[in-house]
Amino acid sequence: MGPGDARHMVRGMKKIIAILAGFLLSSPAMAAVFAVDFNFATGSGPTAAHLTITTEDTLNGVFGYNVTAIEGDVDGDIISGIIANPGAPNASNSADGLWYFDNNFDPNGSPLLTSAGLYFASLTKQYNLWGDGPGAYTLGVATSGTYTTPTNSFSAGSIGVTPIPEPAIWLTLLAGMAAVGGSLRRRPKDHRRPFRAA
Repeated sequence: MGPGDARHMVRGMKKIIAILAGFLLSSPAMAAVFAVDFNFATGSGPTAAHLTITTEDTLNGVFGYNVTAIEGDVDGDIISGIIANPGAPNASNSADGLWYFDNNFDPNGSPLLTSAGLYFASLTKQYNLWGDGPGAYTLGVATSGTYTTPTNSFSAGSIGVTPIPEPAIWLTLLAGMAAVGGSLRRRPKDHRRPFRAA
């Protein structure tokens, strides 16, 4: 590889970086998505929850990020969605006044949830997952929106969190790899004539 090839490659890389930077700066903020697994330790309530949590992309100024959607299941009971918090990002009470929730999540926090936690539902039950302290969480369940014994139960446990990459991140990564590969493959043709002895 000669000096001309190196200059050509550097110019190509600068163009690629400028295009990718323009794309990233002009694209709207994306939501963040996390896989959250609740693991049972003690109690009479749910034993496992496998949730996909979607948050806003900006900090809410109170605790972490506002949760905008929840999917998944609790012990096989399919979650129909998050129950909206009218006082977001501050804590609110449920319609019956018995659940306390804020729907805030901080993937870098310890704990990841406040003591108010997330409020979500299936077709027949309501769930509240909250933080008790670093590494300690409680998952409560109530049937038909009531918070009275014996229709409610609680389990203490831990949660594991894994970020789920967004499609835009994958597309940007693939576009960058293709651009780098293309610039390395493309080389200027050598137009010099071969030397001939006279």
